[in-house]
Amino acid sequence: MVESSLQSAKATSFGIFVPSKNGLRKLTDDLSNTSILGIAEYLGYHENQIHASFGVSNEVEPEITAIAWEVFSTNIIFVLTKSSVSHLSDDKINNFMKDFNYNSEYESMMIEETLLSGIENKSLKIGFLCRIFDIEHKPWDDYILFEKIGVRAFFVNGYLAAFEFVDEELGEWARSLKRTNPDGFADYSKVAERYWKGDYDKIIFEVNAQFEAWANTPDAASNQHVPLHTTRFNTINFVMLLVCHYEKHIDIEQFEAINHGRYKKISESGESIIYECGNFIYEFDREGLLASRPRLKSSLSTPANWSSN
Repeated sequence: MVESSLQSAKATSFGIFVPSKNGLRKLTDDLSNTSILGIAEYLGYHENQIHASFGVSNEVEPEITAIAWEVFSTNIIFVLTKSSVSHLSDDKINNFMKDFNYNSEYESMMIEETLLSGIENKSLKIGFLCRIFDIEHKPWDDYILFEKIGVRAFFVNGYLAAFEFVDEELGEWARSLKRTNPDGFADYSKVAERYWKGDYDKIIFEVNAQFEAWANTPDAASNQHVPLHTTRFNTINFVMLLVCHYEKHIDIEQFEAINHGRYKKISESGESIIYECGNFIYEFDREGLLASRPRLKSSLSTPANWSSN
């Protein structure tokens, strides 16, 4: 499923189904604004309170065009269908949602954007959010932990006023991957822990650096240079991939930090310091800057697709 713009999405020939006691019923009201956002507002929702997804193709469930949920949930607000549909079964809804992944749908950057907008618009009340996350709150509550999205929320006069992520030390890409690919996140964390032992700050530094580099690597894990930077733990050193093939800046201090315990000093002279790390040789000048482009170790043959970018 892919998210589409709520503002621009239009339905010119459609059916609208809304929840009722007896399942989904077709809405026959005459709406003046038939955008996804317009329908939601007609049903009493602010744009910060909804999340809509569209089928990748009609092969998913031909009769359904889109589903709008209460944000951070799978509580259906309405379903858009072809105009000819008169009845909508649970089986069709389940088929449309068969590939739904909560953590992918509600990834951390989307969570942050929604909450910031909700603060600005005063559109996220404590009662609404507590109902979404099935949390009982007392009238005097002004701080609540929403574990499902990893957020501590603070309220003033019943409205969301501030928030922080439980894992706020993580960068946006590391936090996003932790939600969408927890196994992959754990792999990189274990590698960092192996070399940094109990130095938590350094572990976080390395994890953040690798996932930020991942986000900036063309084709990410499918990049053509990945085989040269895959470690013995089957993780990829994305930072050094960018340094070697995409001219990412790195100084000697950053090099030693990101490759802590994994490099070997080959030589040191008055002019330069040379390191071996993974499949490459790195030479730094006395200013701590790369003196030349990293080169493959002589024991390796140069790949046919070797290029600088």
